[in-house]
Amino acid sequence: MSKKSPTKLAFIIGHYKSGSTWLSHALALHPDVRSMHEMHIFRYLKESSDFNEAVHRLFNTSSWGNKGTSSFLRNYMARSTRVFRKLLHLSKGTATLPTEQIPNRAQDLGLYNYFRLKMILRNSSSKEDFLNKLFTFLSRRVKHGEYIIEKTPTNIFEVDAIKNYFPNAKLISIHRDGRDVAVSDRYHIRRVHGTERSIKESAEHWKQAMDAEMNACKDNSIFQASYEEMQNDPDTLLKNLLIYLELDHSPEIIREMIYKSSFKFATGGRNKGSADANNFRRKGIVGDWKNELTDQEINIINEVAGELLTEFNYK
Repeated sequence: MSKKSPTKLAFIIGHYKSGSTWLSHALALHPDVRSMHEMHIFRYLKESSDFNEAVHRLFNTSSWGNKGTSSFLRNYMARSTRVFRKLLHLSKGTATLPTEQIPNRAQDLGLYNYFRLKMILRNSSSKEDFLNKLFTFLSRRVKHGEYIIEKTPTNIFEVDAIKNYFPNAKLISIHRDGRDVAVSDRYHIRRVHGTERSIKESAEHWKQAMDAEMNACKDNSIFQASYEEMQNDPDTLLKNLLIYLELDHSPEIIREMIYKSSFKFATGGRNKGSADANNFRRKGIVGDWKNELTDQEINIINEVAGELLTEFNYK
């Protein structure tokens, strides 16, 4: 099979806890884009040549798979009652948006297409065939407009594979101050896993991702964004990104993207800086590391990744 993309594809490749979810949600609001939630498929195919295993992980363990068929009833109820819950003010924020304005998950395919896609992928003849079948199927079943855009934080380590399989795909990186990443990482690990990750480990993971981004940008045309730009000047950032993607970048569209992906809208009215440690969107501010990290922790991060902080203009 040729290496021609089944439709226009773009991949968000930023390190996690750095704004990739925010950017994916913003792009999902563009009328010519359909975002895909984290599929991790390039990593799965790298780690195993067993297509049955890759299918299982894609549909059951990835965020896109959303725990397999066990989520179908909840997903169906959420979609079928969305309008009524919105009218009765029983839902708010992102939960009020129509399906096409939210990053796609496997359950959005419906049961028939869900099982059909699994069967098609299991019968792939190669990894290239697997990926072409996956994105061709999605482009026919869920695509509206020009682009499918998939975001997975670990894509930052899979740039060579992405460009090998889809040479015409656009790449979008997003990064964030490693000290703020360490703080966000701390709360995320506590909330999701009930455990702790050391500051040194968080700094090392950030450094690996930033090294990978710098190396990828040497050999590829990549649109580079940052969490801080999304906070401070989203109009300019999104305009430049949409120009890079050759999409409509009218002020009206950008205004809608900014508003409906904003921290306040997504959390149902909570202002940036108002913390909720039990929410994925915990606080939504830049520079929170100054409030959260001890001098010892800051020194550890500087020892591990100080040069990269300077390289990326984080002072």
